Amino acid sequence: MAKRDAQYKLSGCVELDEMFIGAITEGKKRGRGTDKTPVLVAVSSISGKKGSEYMGFAKMQAVKIIDGETVIKFAKDTIEHGSRVRSDGLSVYPALDNHGFVHEPDTIKKSKAHIVLPHVHIYISNLRSFVMGTYHGLDEMHLQQYLDEFCYRFNRRRHYDELFDRLLLACLEKEEISFSALT
Repeated sequence: MAKRDAQYKLSGCVELDEMFIGAITEGKKRGRGTDKTPVLVAVSSISGKKGSEYMGFAKMQAVKIIDGETVIKFAKDTIEHGSRVRSDGLSVYPALDNHGFVHEPDTIKKSKAHIVLPHVHIYISNLRSFVMGTYHGLDEMHLQQYLDEFCYRFNRRRHYDELFDRLLLACLEKEEISFSALT
């Protein structure tokens, strides 16, 4: 699934944000600065009729730390050069301007994150519902594979009748994985 999704990059206007996945640690704070695994999330926006926008494609990557270098690498790997990137006011995002992206930061107050970056927050909310409804939580060992599955299914949501055939083709093109690597 990841190999198939790696064949294209997001373009146009892209919302970029971070999220944290993992179990709640007793007595610890939420969000940035937790023991949870950080994940970078990018969702493209497509212009609709009468100035409306809707979600296009999405990409996610579990990372060790969210810093400027990691964000730039993720953006270069997943977003086309020259695209507009909308983000919150986190200090790691302004470096995007120096690497071929048009960065549009907007400092988010607690009550309006879903208004400034609506698509990425809907996507993150859908991911959380999917994880809790299907897997009841995720292990860090295979986290990226779960994220890849969700992206793959989301990016093909308008071609649901072709999903099985496309997945079968992707499986046939993938090399074998040993049991020890899987576990």
